[in-house]
Amino acid sequence: CRKLLGKTVYGAGEDTLASAAGEKLKAAGGTLACAESCTGGLAA
Repeated sequence: CRKLLGKTVYGAGEDTLASAAGEKLKAAGGTLACAESCTGGLAA
């Protein structure tokens, strides 16, 4: 799959897009902040 799709594949198996993005952010020394409102806690 990765051979065919290259950089468009972010994970395989149990990996999620969220965990792949978090690992990239951590490797770059970045941080993430979010504010939750009107979602009944679903964004938190």
